[in-house]
Amino acid sequence: MKRRILYIGHDASRTGAPMVLLHYLQWLRSRDPAAEIDLLLLTDGPLTDAYRSVANVFVLNPRRSFPGRVIGRLRRMILPQAAFKPPNSLKFTNRYGTVVGNTILTLEALEHFKKQGTRTICWVHEMPYVIKVFYETDRFVELIDKVDRLIVGSNAVAKALIGFGMEKPTDVVYEFLPSNKTKAASGIMRADFGIPGDAFLVLGCGHFGWRKGIDIFLKVADNLVNKYPDIYFVWIGGKGRGRNEYHEQVMAEHERLASKEKIIFTGELADIDKLFAETDVFTLTSREDPFPLVCLLAADKKKPVICFEGAGGMPEFVGSDAGSVVPFEDADAFATTIEEFYLDREKLGQAGKAAKAKLLGEFSMERSCAKINEILNA
Repeated sequence: MKRRILYIGHDASRTGAPMVLLHYLQWLRSRDPAAEIDLLLLTDGPLTDAYRSVANVFVLNPRRSFPGRVIGRLRRMILPQAAFKPPNSLKFTNRYGTVVGNTILTLEALEHFKKQGTRTICWVHEMPYVIKVFYETDRFVELIDKVDRLIVGSNAVAKALIGFGMEKPTDVVYEFLPSNKTKAASGIMRADFGIPGDAFLVLGCGHFGWRKGIDIFLKVADNLVNKYPDIYFVWIGGKGRGRNEYHEQVMAEHERLASKEKIIFTGELADIDKLFAETDVFTLTSREDPFPLVCLLAADKKKPVICFEGAGGMPEFVGSDAGSVVPFEDADAFATTIEEFYLDREKLGQAGKAAKAKLLGEFSMERSCAKINEILNA
């Protein structure tokens, strides 16, 4: 009898890695409606109910009130880190043949199961900047060295792990997104933000932070909106939890611009699908990003993607036909590329079609999910 697999998610936020895990579990459920799928969430969140619709969900640390989170953070700063302990509601002894941790934040949990003799796999979505935010290098290497196998979201992630000295069996499986979403009616979101229906719309997306390169986005935007009166730039996303000094710096710079009315920051939106459908070009100004789903969402809407060389895995998708890859942190080259698409709408349309074709082919959800399923059940 096939032994069961336990999946571990670090949280249930509406961010890339938790969304990819949800899509994979939904794919599993669609293939076998009667399958027993167990998921351990280290922390719950907005996606918890969606997870419950496809899996038996166990939550290790339910979200607490704001004061409780502050107290917990202070306790972690003062006291030694407690060892991972699974919830009593799961009987782990010899129950699972494989445990899969989604993101590097599950490595302590994987360490626990490895000590029990269980096969462990870490699905890594992170690159060096984020890894070093959460771990001292020696501790990260110690933890990941104990894992039996790695799944990584792009070749860029695999290369980054080699930089840490990793020599584990590693499978590259591209991040994925369900395609053929319901098409949004045109003009709805543009009107909400005062954007003319015939404007050329350039979109960016993500939390405020240095890694996402919003300062570069602002520089590129100021360059072009002063040159072409019908170009608008929109950034979807919030500043995240707590005080964010980078957010305040960007907003202060934005406030100084004469062109600020055409550079719009929406904050977090419940339905970003509509605005993606109404954009013309998607810009990934990230300095480091493994393989962001927002680019795949743009491709699903037949929008070309512009990104930086050496900033992560997206050049592996964009290539020479689904948008453009420009030199790292070169805001002028980024602006020039947008301008080329603005002036050549035929080129714009061809790049968008190429992006959609890639999403349905080499980078399809079916292809990635089937490969993951094969790895986990090997």
